[in-house]
Amino acid sequence: MKEVVIVPTKVIVMADELHMYAWSDQGECLGHSGLKMVAQCFQEHPQLSEMVDVEYELWDWTLTRPATASVAERDWQDFHLQGLILARRLADLLRPLAVQVHYRCNPADASFPHLNMGPL
Repeated sequence: MKEVVIVPTKVIVMADELHMYAWSDQGECLGHSGLKMVAQCFQEHPQLSEMVDVEYELWDWTLTRPATASVAERDWQDFHLQGLILARRLADLLRPLAVQVHYRCNPADASFPHLNMGPL
């Protein structure tokens, strides 16, 4: 029997200090170093290789979030710019499946609330 895969209707791109990068609208983690969003939710995507590429880039992006520096020392603007670029690429891939992609800043970074966007 084939496993039923539930495709979320909304994906929130937001990095945290544990290298998680994608969330459902119910707050479930969809993507981190040990749990791949593509493998979990979008394995039948017609552009699977592009989805895999974006997912690995999202994971690499979370690794650029320095966990040891103080919030004031982080280059949040560049970090969020890269996150938005990746979130928009993901949105382009998921749009044919009617999945909305939103971008959120981590609550630890309160200086960029204007970057909380969606749907992209």
